[in-house]
Amino acid sequence: AVSLNESRHSAEVSATVQEVAFDVGQVAPKGAVLIRLETRDHELALAKAQASLDSSRARARLAEQQLNRARELAKQNFYSAEALSQKDLDDANGNFQSAAASVDGAKAQLETAQLNLSYCTIRSPIGGVIQTLDVRAGMTLTQGQTLAQVVGIGTVWLNAAVPEAQAGSVRVGQSASATLTAFPGQTFGGRIA
Repeated sequence: AVSLNESRHSAEVSATVQEVAFDVGQVAPKGAVLIRLETRDHELALAKAQASLDSSRARARLAEQQLNRARELAKQNFYSAEALSQKDLDDANGNFQSAAASVDGAKAQLETAQLNLSYCTIRSPIGGVIQTLDVRAGMTLTQGQTLAQVVGIGTVWLNAAVPEAQAGSVRVGQSASATLTAFPGQTFGGRIA
């Protein structure tokens, strides 16, 4: 049996296939773009997440200014019904804490949107032959759907049975050659591991 270095690809996001760069049987170099997905929805989600982060940061700045003002008034003992009460100081502190938490949430949404956008370009992590390709341009994918399988050709292991009578003459590191019916007329060299 021949064991191959392989890479299986699945959709990380739901999207429509824009381009399939290779066909089954073609060799894809390491890092090559195999499939491009439509990015418009993910670009919009990224823009929305960025706007949410900007808005959260602005609210946090305002809440911080209000808290600093309340602290300054409290430091100067301006406690009165008209100027500042302890409740006002507590409210300002709570508003600031809430705004800071909103910034953290918006940052997480932005990172998620950036990650999802990056998933719209599927690259081959290994150089190899496209063994299966389960997509075509225009298809709508769901998250987790199988897309392609790339079989590496850099290192191939051949598991072979050696007749018992010849097993004593086989040594680790020894050079070997093999012929495969899948590649008629070709001899492949290697070493015993």
